[in-house]
Amino acid sequence: MSRAIYIPSAGRANRQHTFQRIPDEFKDITNVVVPMSEWKAYERTVGKAHLLGCPTTGIGSTRQWILENTEADYVLMLDDDMYFYHRKAKGDWHLATNDAEDNVRMLARLFRLMEDKNYAHVGMATRTEAARYLCGIRTCTRVNNVHGFDVKKVLHAQRKFDCRFDKLKLMEDFHFTLTMLEHGYANALLLDYVWNQPGSNTDGGCSAYRTAKLQAECAHALAALHPKTVTVVTKKVKGTGSWKDMTERTDVRIQWKQAYLQSGNGPHKHWHKETKNGG
Repeated sequence: MSRAIYIPSAGRANRQHTFQRIPDEFKDITNVVVPMSEWKAYERTVGKAHLLGCPTTGIGSTRQWILENTEADYVLMLDDDMYFYHRKAKGDWHLATNDAEDNVRMLARLFRLMEDKNYAHVGMATRTEAARYLCGIRTCTRVNNVHGFDVKKVLHAQRKFDCRFDKLKLMEDFHFTLTMLEHGYANALLLDYVWNQPGSNTDGGCSAYRTAKLQAECAHALAALHPKTVTVVTKKVKGTGSWKDMTERTDVRIQWKQAYLQSGNGPHKHWHKETKNGG
């Protein structure tokens, strides 16, 4: 069974936080995927051996291109601006920053989850989510920024249910995850290892094309595609830098487990293990 790691990136040739944290043991299967127009800028910082030019642009289209063109059986996609942490002890919400050996164990754990036949899609929780839940994994929930796939299962879902990353320009990962869940493909979210990033919508990446108008259009489009589980809401923007000139943004509220129940499978067997902090 072959494995591959892909780091989609755009506009951040000099800020490759995730690539810098890939341990040597996994470097030979890692590629930074960039628009062809930015190849030379990334070649100077990443190196030709770890660089893959993509003919499309936008994170959703890039993820879809990777899935359709990879030769690996199991694929891990990581955002390009990530820092990684781990629980200090089992069931403890306190976290410690990963060193190189922790990153080896983290990546190995993610690939083992991908190879578990119960899941087609896996991810890793945020720091804040690890403080709320003390279990090792959650299932049938939101997956973002870290995406791992059993490629054969995902491509089957694409052919049968049009489950794709390029349906929407924003919130494309929400659409992908909901479509998988609605058709009975359970996911797994790792909480013993977690990620953080400098900030949402920072320069580069999606910020190059995200606007308040496009954000609202995609929120309403997502709700139209998944009317039983998605509600459009308005959120106040905290701070001043992350979302440019938006004082508020149109966003969504999603019932992830309800999406899985739509498949007719009933509650997932793992749900009773999802312990919350303080309960």
